[in-house]
This record gives sequence, C-alpha cells and structure tokens, in this order.
Amino acid sequence: MSTIVFAFLLRLCLPGALAADPVAPSTAATTPASTASTPAVAPTPGISPASAASIRKLLKATGAGDVAVQSLKTMVAQLKLVRPDIPAEFWTQFAAEVDANGLVEMLVPVYARHFDEKEIRALTKFYESPVGKRFVTETPALMQEATVVGQQWGQQVAQKVVQNMLNAAPAVQGPPVPPAVPDAPVSPATPLPK
Repeated sequence: MSTIVFAFLLRLCLPGALAADPVAPSTAATTPASTASTPAVAPTPGISPASAASIRKLLKATGAGDVAVQSLKTMVAQLKLVRPDIPAEFWTQFAAEVDANGLVEMLVPVYARHFDEKEIRALTKFYESPVGKRFVTETPALMQEATVVGQQWGQQVAQKVVQNMLNAAPAVQGPPVPPAVPDAPVSPATPLPK
C-alpha cells in the first residue's frame, strides 16, 4: 500500500511542482488559502456515499495518509539537498499545505475504479486484523530493505550488461568494470558499493 502512495507522490506531486520556477508567481500563490485547501469530505461523483466511506475506512486502516505524509517529508528532506536553489519559503509553504486527508479523497475514486464494495470490505477486514495491522507496521522497514535490495539488484544487472557489451565489442575501450557485488546479508545498514 505504501508503495502505491509513495509512487503517487513521487510521480504526480513533486516533479510538476519542482519543474516550475519556485520563485515565479503562480496561480497557486495568488489563490486565497480558504479555496486552496482541500475541502472536507465531499461527495465523490459516481461513487455512492457508502462506497466512498468504505474506501476511506480502508485507507485509514492501511495508514495510507500517514505513510504518504511521512514519505513526503523524507522526499522533501532529500530534495532540499539536491535542489538548494529552491527557496526555504517554498518548502515551508509546501509543508503547510500537506494534508493527508486531501490525498485520501483523491484516492477514493482510484480505489473505486479497481475494487468493488465487497473487495473493499475484505481488504479492510484484512488490514484491521492482527496480521494486517502487523503488515502496516512492518511496511516501512520492508520498503527500506527492499530499496537496498533493489539498488543492489539494479547494480548487478547494469554490471552484467556492461560486461556483456564489452565482451561483445572488445575494440571499444571503456572504464574498467568493477566486479559484481557479492551476495551479502541485506540490512538497511549495509552500505551500497560505490
């Protein structure tokens, strides 16, 4: 669940916001705060109020809104380092506008398109069960470790492809290819080879 939220935030929210000149005036900057914030729970067109409420209950059980906010805070901290040219005031205002409920409301129609009411209730039942609650609790650590594993895997694949290309065209000289990363126990503390 948090993977979906993380991908959603990364792909849809930040690149567009950062692509624009953060210093240049925009319609968002001139919109009064009362209309810029996300409204309270509003009817979702084409979705019954009962279905929308069931989806909100599922998203609450998964902690989707809280995970999204935490992921966003982590990304912002990283982006501040990568984009020191963006004024601190942008990040302050950005943080003030972050509202997990706004994201949840945007996700309601997405879930409604992919799951029927019976499936939403079954998912909610799972996430409210002891194992479902444990899954929600363990997901951040799982994602952290999976990221390390994914990076190691990507490096191994890239090294193999580069080595195969060099072997196929020995006349082409390139930088030396480091040896493949040996299998090692994976933990968040395991540093990635450089």
